[in-house]
Amino acid sequence: MFQDRQLGASLIALVLLTTMMTSAAASERQLKRADRLFADAITISAVQSRPTWFMRARRKLDQGREICEKTGDQKCLGEFYFAQGQVQKAADQMQDSIASFEASNRIFSELGFPLRQAGVTFELGNAQLIVGKTAEACLLYQRSIELFAEGQAANVPGDEVPPTLNPNFDTFDELVRGFQSRYCSNPQG
Repeated sequence: MFQDRQLGASLIALVLLTTMMTSAAASERQLKRADRLFADAITISAVQSRPTWFMRARRKLDQGREICEKTGDQKCLGEFYFAQGQVQKAADQMQDSIASFEASNRIFSELGFPLRQAGVTFELGNAQLIVGKTAEACLLYQRSIELFAEGQAANVPGDEVPPTLNPNFDTFDELVRGFQSRYCSNPQG
């Protein structure tokens, strides 16, 4: 009888472990799908090939956000706000874009992801530049370089710089310094 209980308990533990592993794999697949949806939304906004581009990008963002909320993954939510900021910036919704980038930045700060923050801070600087706040943009560009250096030193698992859509630069650091030299009278660093 004791062996039957042990066997029963072992089977229950095995079923629970299998369920948890299956659930984790499903969540991982969902998060990868959210990443693809966000990348698609940014690509659609960059190309803007059809009049309905914003609605198409918005649908992809909404689908991705649903995944973030369903899984409760904060990094996913940070990615959502980053992608939303990119799409809003392309649609010339600058104040909304700035608010989205700030939300993304807060999440990545809370998660301790300085490389992600570096990329978001850079894009926040670009949005500020577009609305005519050059001094603020230059401060944000400098801060993004500082965060980039912190992130490289920290080497936090799961932290990476968001991909840029600017083929003129090989590295993130080079990209930011290029913007600094073009728009800021005295780039620091």
